[in-house]
Amino acid sequence: MTEPISFYFNIYKNEIYASRLVFQIRNFYPTSEILIISDGQANLFSMNQIRDYHDRIFPNSPPFTLIKGDRLKNVGPEFTQRNFKCVLNNTTSDLIIKLDPDSYIWRSFNYIPEGDWIGDVRFLPAPYLSRQFNFISGGCFGMRRNVIKEIYDSNLLLGDEYRTEESFYDRYRMNRKYGDPITNELIYRENLVLDDVANRLGVTPVQWDEVYCTQHGEQLQNPDDLKYAVTHPVRYIF
Repeated sequence: MTEPISFYFNIYKNEIYASRLVFQIRNFYPTSEILIISDGQANLFSMNQIRDYHDRIFPNSPPFTLIKGDRLKNVGPEFTQRNFKCVLNNTTSDLIIKLDPDSYIWRSFNYIPEGDWIGDVRFLPAPYLSRQFNFISGGCFGMRRNVIKEIYDSNLLLGDEYRTEESFYDRYRMNRKYGDPITNELIYRENLVLDDVANRLGVTPVQWDEVYCTQHGEQLQNPDDLKYAVTHPVRYIF
């Protein structure tokens, strides 16, 4: 029997990808909990329409949970701290899969690696933090509930070292993707900060070969044998 999995992701002016992702999750995981956290203003009318359609198409599946939150990704690591609190309060599974709205689910997972933190592992130097560590992309990773609770309870995310100028980047101009809003706001480097905290707590990242995530270019192609269950980012196909 496959262990229960819960999924969560944020939305911010990208409801079209969120709707695609909800139906992909539900198609492959009809009984899984789905948690969507709005990071500030979102088209909640559209999301409620998606909810109504979801409930008609999948009448035997649990409804997804939609939480309207303040805009925090341009503030700092309170964004992740808030997300983890929502996950702990609104999901029940031991394994939580975090996705980005523009992640694409091609099929169900064939296997779940042993480990408390699983995903597409890369080596990352972080000069401004004066350290290097193994890094898992936020496009898709799995984390055990006990690790999420440990990170949340530690309050390490809220440390001053993650509030420097280097902790933020120009996401919507210099790193703009297809379909992004046009804005000058900077957002904090969630992947770098969360991964640094996990490493500081001794959580070992485990490679998950069914996931492929990058921030460079669209990942529209998947091998004919569907080697990857999830790729990121995918924005040009629905």
